[in-house]
Amino acid sequence: MLGKNKKKSKKNKKEKLMEKSKMKRNVILVLVALSISVGLKGQMFQMGHYNLNIFEPEIIDARAEALGKTSILSSTGANFIFNNPAMLSNLRSKNMQISCRSIFGKDEIKSEYDDETNKTEIEYKFHFKLNGLSFSMPYALFHNKDIKFSFGAGYRTYYDWAYNKHSRSSEEYSDDDYDLNSHGGLNVIVLGGGLNNKEKLYGGFSISVPFLSDISSEYEDNEGKDKSEGSMNGSFFTLSGAYILNEKITLGVRLRTGYELSIAVYGGDFEIPSEFGLAVEYKPKTNLKLYAEYLTRGLGDYEIQTFWGNMDLYYFSDNGFALRTGIEAGVNDIFRAGFFIQSVPIYKLISDEYGDYVYDDKPQTEIGFTTGFGMKFNANAYLDLFGIYSFLKYDDKYDDYYWRDQYSDEYSYSRIKVGCSLGYNF
Repeated sequence: MLGKNKKKSKKNKKEKLMEKSKMKRNVILVLVALSISVGLKGQMFQMGHYNLNIFEPEIIDARAEALGKTSILSSTGANFIFNNPAMLSNLRSKNMQISCRSIFGKDEIKSEYDDETNKTEIEYKFHFKLNGLSFSMPYALFHNKDIKFSFGAGYRTYYDWAYNKHSRSSEEYSDDDYDLNSHGGLNVIVLGGGLNNKEKLYGGFSISVPFLSDISSEYEDNEGKDKSEGSMNGSFFTLSGAYILNEKITLGVRLRTGYELSIAVYGGDFEIPSEFGLAVEYKPKTNLKLYAEYLTRGLGDYEIQTFWGNMDLYYFSDNGFALRTGIEAGVNDIFRAGFFIQSVPIYKLISDEYGDYVYDDKPQTEIGFTTGFGMKFNANAYLDLFGIYSFLKYDDKYDDYYWRDQYSDEYSYSRIKVGCSLGYNF
């Protein structure tokens, strides 16, 4: 009898742990997403996704990535079509760029309750992808030498959902043992242009429309294999500008409009809020440049359309932010480095009273360091390289009043991203 009670107690604790793990995801999102698409098993919206924020826009410029993920004033050549179309009008000649990235990383979740410890390790295997292609050219739009115009076009990955993931648990026969290969994301064609007046005041506009935005995944665990596929659809506009205050200081601004994102595999739509950014470039010397950038992260404004109406995607989350800085030194062989902090939709459990889970409204903050180099092959061709290391670590410690047990969960995320942009002026 005692043995049965002990087994029952362990089973209840295990069930309690699994329930708490599920609660770490947004409750409303999981209920809706799983009810719409059981086949995907909710993998797309787990915390184990490579990106801690699955709606974090990609930069698509190696120089900008190396400079702390700034982009409004720190992008290069035709890649400005993605990040600040106004600055296309500052280019002197036609330009073409191709960009790529590779990612890998590791997550770890350590759970302790009573005298039992369970550890789940998630490995993101090396994954390479071409994620951007752009072209720009100056154009004599007005017969006025004070006004310059440039047109740009490009293809980019806006939301990158491609990665290879392997999860394993120290617990025997755990649901956390599986492989997941995810492909695709929101890819868009971008068309736009910019103009400037006397190379002092800049303005620009672009439109992004979905193109080849298919998503798919292959999931395998000890019970078998599962495949799913679908598509993403969403269009938005980007308005941007810049003002050269003096020889040393340039100010920049960008607004990406809010839009409706449809994900066919879930049969539902998401309301994506607008993003607003401010930037500054400071050049104390001809061979030294400093960058700083602030971006909104309206996590409390994301919504998902359900059978019962629109609901908050991240429940009662506060709105977050992204703060990015970078430094560049050199003229021909250029060294770059940067630092950034940004809010991600992960929330700390602050209490659990009689099964009533309460989470902090404040999102967790991811911290990252960047570096990179710029090299010129000749007067026309150049190569930019970047590397990013980011991490997030926190823990939940609380008492379960129902079972009268003390729980401790430690979460650790670290990820690396490297890539390059190859450019040519002609």
